[in-house]
Amino acid sequence: MLPIFFSAFILSACCLTKGTCISYDELKELKTEFAINLYQHVSQTENRTNLVISPASVAVSLELLQFGAQGNTFTELQDALGYNIHDQSVQDFLHAVYEGATDSSQGAVVQLACSFFVDTGVQLSPRFAARAGHWANSSLQQTNFTDPNRTTAQIQEWITGNLGGGDVHGMPLESAGSPLSQMALVSTMYFKSTWQKKFSFMDTQMLPFTTEEGSTLKVPTMHHTAEVNYGNCP
Repeated sequence: MLPIFFSAFILSACCLTKGTCISYDELKELKTEFAINLYQHVSQTENRTNLVISPASVAVSLELLQFGAQGNTFTELQDALGYNIHDQSVQDFLHAVYEGATDSSQGAVVQLACSFFVDTGVQLSPRFAARAGHWANSSLQQTNFTDPNRTTAQIQEWITGNLGGGDVHGMPLESAGSPLSQMALVSTMYFKSTWQKKFSFMDTQMLPFTTEEGSTLKVPTMHHTAEVNYGNCP
């Protein structure tokens, strides 16, 4: 439930959507609905495998794209998010929320980052470049998509530098594109905190674990009994 809760938290407050002021509860419901719909859409192709997504990262990416979109594309992005990023009140609110989310004074570390990798031959609108380069820890970077391996390495390096010192060695990263690609949008979310209710080492149990190949192994598994909130997304 962390992705859904985090999405509701990071985007919850009163802002303008399609020119109408909505309440805190309405916006919270809207963002939770966005997160659930995203999960359901992505999970359709995952065939019941483990799935972890970050709706907050997706929202930041769509906000970034709104700065450069027009016509039907902009309308679709606005409909997906529920708000217009060009509204100054929306920008002011989101800036404050993103800055608050990165405040580690309470012990938890949250870092959102988004980068727009653009082929060196593509000319971007100066207005879009100015906006997108300073939105929610975002950046614009030039690359050469005619060399996909080099572009992949460049993106991998950027990911490593935006994960709060996290280890991404061994993380699979598909080819960033082909010689026909012109841009790639990459986002990350780094989260680090301590357990609110820590697992007791004495409660660790040897339980069965099924590998990807179908074999079953006995592995040490953390164990804790408690009443917790959960959500069910059919």
